[in-house]
Amino acid sequence: MKNTALHVIVISLFLFACSKSKDAKLISKGTAQVIEVGNHEFIIEADVFRDMSGSVGDDSLQSIVRLIDRNGNALAGLFSLRSQRLLQGPDTWNTPFDSLLDASHITYLEAISYGGPLWEIGSKVEVICTFQDLETKESYEILASAVTVFEKK
Repeated sequence: MKNTALHVIVISLFLFACSKSKDAKLISKGTAQVIEVGNHEFIIEADVFRDMSGSVGDDSLQSIVRLIDRNGNALAGLFSLRSQRLLQGPDTWNTPFDSLLDASHITYLEAISYGGPLWEIGSKVEVICTFQDLETKESYEILASAVTVFEKK
């Protein structure tokens, strides 16, 4: 438990240092990280799973990320999801997003990556999402901590 808390603190500090923008502000730390960019307050939700139904051909890891504006501001055309990095102990899966999901949502962006490692169902991962302000070209990273890998049937 102490190791997990320490990992969260270290990753949060790393992400804040790597946000690359003077106007980004880390509002909260831990599992409910919020990053402020201009008039947007971003949170991230992540679903990490192994699809055991055979619908994608194998049971490799998949990850869906939602970047949400807590203030309800529109994101489409202003920000773009770029990539994600999943961490489990010393193991890392770096991947660009394979596709954006339903683009009709106004206050959040959603994307998926396929083909990740065969990490154990029920285990925990850290998900770091990289997104970009399309106007300024600044990139930011936001953390979803202690996400449980689940089995999709």
